[in-house]
Amino acid sequence: MTMEEEEKTQLETELVLRVLLECYGYDFTCYESETIAKQVGDFASKNGYSQISELIPALLWDRRVFDRLVRQFSVTVTEMFRDPQVMRYLVQEVFPYLETHPYFRIWHVGCATGEEVYSLAILLKEAGLYERATIFATDYTMRL
Repeated sequence: MTMEEEEKTQLETELVLRVLLECYGYDFTCYESETIAKQVGDFASKNGYSQISELIPALLWDRRVFDRLVRQFSVTVTEMFRDPQVMRYLVQEVFPYLETHPYFRIWHVGCATGEEVYSLAILLKEAGLYERATIFATDYTMRL
């Protein structure tokens, strides 16, 4: 893909995300841009659209297209200690900072079934920080 094509794909994806926000109230603008662009592109391709921009009118006028697309975003890939590098970073870099606070809150966003959150709680417990923490774990739900 040329740089110009990549820029157009990025713009198309941004327009899709704007439709999702403005028409349906779902804000995916802070999601990993490459991942969301791939999911939007895959959805468009699997549903017979040759360009992502062709998806925009369908999203504007057909709630069923919206429902199917948002379900595509719901990747429930989850497992205990799924990303060892992140866990290591938390223990080595973040936990020493948290130790300097008597109380702290953690918000785990997009946690699917929650196995990563349980992993975090285990690490906090092992580090003696669990009792000082309040953990909020959220994921989006579909309004059907």
